[in-house]
Amino acid sequence: FGREGQSSLLYIRKHHPLANILIFEDKEVNTTEKDIRVFPYAEWPKYKSSVDIFLKSPGLPWTPAYYSEGVSVTSQTELFMEFAKGRKIGIMGSAGKSSTTSFTYELLKQNNRPAFIGGNFGIPLFDFIDELNSDSITIIELSSYQLKPLRKPPEISIFLNFYPDHLDYHKTIQDYFNSKCNIY
Repeated sequence: FGREGQSSLLYIRKHHPLANILIFEDKEVNTTEKDIRVFPYAEWPKYKSSVDIFLKSPGLPWTPAYYSEGVSVTSQTELFMEFAKGRKIGIMGSAGKSSTTSFTYELLKQNNRPAFIGGNFGIPLFDFIDELNSDSITIIELSSYQLKPLRKPPEISIFLNFYPDHLDYHKTIQDYFNSKCNIY
């Protein structure tokens, strides 16, 4: 239950305090939240009929069960792209994402632009979503894990480079490339 999971939990509790939350995680979940049930990740399909939205963490592998009828699977990145105010700049590549994301953010800040930074950079997008307004610019480092399910790309997309990587997750070089191309 990493940073993004904790960020999602805090955001949901803030905006939907009565939401019934189930967490599917194989590691220990440290939370002071009451009324949260934790189950082993492998058990999530048993509960899909009682879940309105399955908010998937980027590192969890995609399975055909996510596409089964009646299951709405999304991610923090997808929800951010859909609902966050302001413009979004997405940066991805096999190498150089963090440097380019940081440089772009600093360039905008030095020019007094209302810039925010997050995503795979280590800052969950929900951590600052409530601070955004129509003038905000969010620079988002995007991993192939975050891009794989993405249906709405950022307004500005930067594809730095492509090298074979993460084939334990993607299984084929074509799947890895297709995931990266979801930035457009």
